[in-house]
Order: sequence, then C-alpha cells, then structure tokens
Amino acid sequence: MGKTPECDCSTSQIQKGLDKKIKELESRYGKEKLKEAQNLARLVYEDSDSEGVKTLLELENQYGKKTIQKAARILSQKSPDNPKRSLAYLISTIKGIGKKAPFKP
Repeated sequence: MGKTPECDCSTSQIQKGLDKKIKELESRYGKEKLKEAQNLARLVYEDSDSEGVKTLLELENQYGKKTIQKAARILSQKSPDNPKRSLAYLISTIKGIGKKAPFKP
C-alpha cells in the first residue's frame, strides 16, 4: 500500500497563497465584481476556489451580467445535493445561455 505524500505547506501558507490570488483578482476586476463572482461560486460551494472565481469573472466579461444572473437562477432551483449543482454545470449553463443570446456591451 502506498504512503501518503508529505506536504511541506502549512495551512497558513496555503491561506496566504489564496489571499494573494484573491487580491490579484480584486485589483484586476474590482471589489464589487469579485464579491459578485464569489457569491455566485458560493452557490456551488466553490467560493474559495480562486481559479473558479476567475473563470466566472471572465465569463461575465464575455457573456454579460444578465447571462450570469440567468444561469444563477437556473442553478439555484437545483437541490443543494443535486450533482448538477457544480461549478462545471454552472459554467456550461452560462456558455449555453450566452451562445443563444450573444452579449453586446
């Protein structure tokens, strides 16, 4: 049986890394947009996933806020234990809605 690899990182080091990534997103997209993306990611229990939050921010820029809000409404109707309540499903829902109604800034 294999041995679990040792991790040289402490919890505080991991948290500092996450904080740094979140600060970078805040400076790039703004505090309000970041907060909205984190709230959206919270629907799928991924609000501390900086890469997921970044993807949602990029999708909002690409498809617009209305598309994001529509996808959030669809996802929020799913039961919390529904397997479709995931980041991957949220992203595909945003893209699907966005392709049907292209965003015009």
